[in-house]
Parts: sequence; structure tokens; C-alpha cells
Amino acid sequence: MKNFLFAGSLCLLFAACGAGNSSDNVQAAIAQMTPAQKLAMLDHLDTTSMECHAMAGYLSRIAQRFQEPEDTIANYTSKVEDVLKEKGVATSSLEILRDMDGFKRENNIDYQGAIVMYGMIRTK
Repeated sequence: MKNFLFAGSLCLLFAACGAGNSSDNVQAAIAQMTPAQKLAMLDHLDTTSMECHAMAGYLSRIAQRFQEPEDTIANYTSKVEDVLKEKGVATSSLEILRDMDGFKRENNIDYQGAIVMYGMIRTK
């Protein structure tokens, strides 16, 4: 009887998920999100919150300053956030972006170089 109930539950789950295509649906939904929304989700924020809108503004300004795509800025920011958290530094993407928004670009440094320096400074 348990096997029958388990099999029935699996059938219902597959039917609810679009016959096993839920992974594709999730990937499609993620692909439609802005870089700010993706970072907000990683920080456990509502994607319609004021913090998310602030992230979008920071990403836009930083992308213009460094002449790099917002996706690239968001990816490097997320990676540095992970490293900082591993080293015990409490931070968020919003805090990092706020700090990097005030960074003065010098000597044609790219965002990757700038964010690595930022990470090194924050861990000292």
C-alpha cells in the first residue's frame, strides 16, 4: 500500500511540475531576472524591495564606470561576498555594491581587479 501511495504522489508531483520540465521552467524564470533581482534573492531579499532597487542603481553606475556588463559586476560581487562570508566577514551584496559605487577607478583597472582589492581590504 505504501508503494502505491508513493507512486501516486510521484505521479502527482510530475504532473504539477509540467511532466518533469520544472527545471527548464525554473531556468527560464531565472534567465528573465535582472542581475539586481538575482543578487537580492541570494541575499534573501524581496526582488521588489527598495534594497533591490538600490542594487539596480548601484549596478548600473558601476557597470558604466567600469564599462562592463551588469551581469559581470553581479557575478564578481557575489563571488567576493561568498569569500568574505567564508572568512567570517558579515556582509551583503548591497553593502559591497554601495562600497564599490564609491570606488574611484584608476589606471584602467577592471571590476575584477577592483573587487579583489576590496575583498583583501575587508578581510584585514
